[in-house]
This record gives sequence, C-alpha cells and structure tokens, in this order.
Amino acid sequence: MYATMDDRIQIPESIPALGRTQTQRSSKSILLLLGLPIFMLGSFVAAQSSTLVHGQHVCMNAHLFDPFDPMRGSYLQITLDAPDITKFKDGDQVYTLYREDANTHLYKPISASKQHPKLATGQICLKGTIKENAIDYPFSKAFIPPNPTNVSSAVLTAELVVDQDGNAILSGINADGKKVARL
Repeated sequence: MYATMDDRIQIPESIPALGRTQTQRSSKSILLLLGLPIFMLGSFVAAQSSTLVHGQHVCMNAHLFDPFDPMRGSYLQITLDAPDITKFKDGDQVYTLYREDANTHLYKPISASKQHPKLATGQICLKGTIKENAIDYPFSKAFIPPNPTNVSSAVLTAELVVDQDGNAILSGINADGKKVARL
C-alpha cells in the first residue's frame, strides 16, 4: 500500500510551536484585564489621598436632612450656607468662595462664580454643581450608621478637608461642638 515509511508519515520541515502564541496572548489579556481596574482604582484613591494630605481643614455651618431610601439605606443630605445663586442654571459648575470668620472660626460664604476665584489669606473655595436651586457638592450625601444621634435641634457644623482646586472631602459632623459622625 505505502511504498516507503516516509510516504505514510509526512513530517514537515518546521513544526509550529503549538499553543505558544495563544499562551502569550492570553497572559497579556489577563494582565490587561486585571491591571486596568487596579490602575483606575488606584487613581481614584490617589486623588482623594492628595486632598487629604495637602488640603486645609475647615469647619462650616451645616444643615442636614436625614432621608431613608430603601435602595441606599440611611444617609445624610448635607447643605452648607451659600451665597446668592439665582444667576446660575441647573447643571452649571460653580466655585463658592468662603472666608473664615475671625470670631467663630467658621467659614462663611462670600460669592459664587463659574471660574475658580483668586484666593486670599483665610479664604477657600468649594467646587459644586447647581442642582434644583441649590449647590450640590460631591460630599453632599454622607452614608451613616442607622440612628447615630438625634441631631435635629442641635447647631451643626461640617468638618471638611479642602484643596486649592476646590475639591473637598467631608471628614466629620459636629452637633453643639461634639463629634457626631467621623467619616
């Protein structure tokens, strides 16, 4: 049937490396799939850490609303004293300028604008967005443990860490000078 042994088994001159390129591709894909989310998470943490490390600690009057949402649970809706914002429309990004009161050491609102203001000594600015005729800051919703303390009749202040760009992180809430929540 076959004349020689070479006719039955044909051996190519070069044998391709089976699976080698597939393994290299799959390891690169795995590294990319794992590396991209880790990089993104690291960049978020780095931005927040930068504000915490280089930011200025300030205290402001706060007004809290304590709604309950079945999907979110207990959280505080935090609003700060704000200047007149009637000239802005919903969705506008605004920078609110605050100055430290010499007597109370609380920061009071001065003005709001669409451009980052030039800061003098004792001033900070907060970056927010106009939403439903109020300024919505990134820290405006704070998740809390259920029923931390009844703070409805207390004088409330919010402790913030603010950087030069107007980014702020809520670090605590005080009621009548006592720490109610450390965030």
